[in-house]
Amino acid sequence: MEPIDIEVIDAIDWLSHACYTNSFEHGFWDQYFDALNTLEKWGQIGGNDVRQYITDVKLSKIALMHSELGEMTEGIRKPCPDMHCPGFSSEEIELADVLIRAFDYAGAYHLRLAAAVLAKMEYNKSRPYKHGKLA
Repeated sequence: MEPIDIEVIDAIDWLSHACYTNSFEHGFWDQYFDALNTLEKWGQIGGNDVRQYITDVKLSKIALMHSELGEMTEGIRKPCPDMHCPGFSSEEIELADVLIRAFDYAGAYHLRLAAAVLAKMEYNKSRPYKHGKLA
């Protein structure tokens, strides 16, 4: 592994932890942990109920990433400064929101996002022009 790879991994891991910590501290995971605690109290931990609930939470978090992409699309269609961070365009801030939600998700579920990005980039180097598609 190259030294730059280690720096990238450290930076992405830090961002994932920081985004998740901020999200957690602001209550965006309360419902998730409350439900898990309730299921555990009822003796249902480890059952299909918990697996289904975790799946539902994951899907809702992914849907939020989709909504940020929709907001970014609007930022391109109707360019303007972002109302919360006026030094940036709404396109820039909505893209940042996509990444923040992705880092939050990776941090919450302890995903190896940084290593996966580097592995995928390395794989993509071996792919043909336009991945072999003519159109």
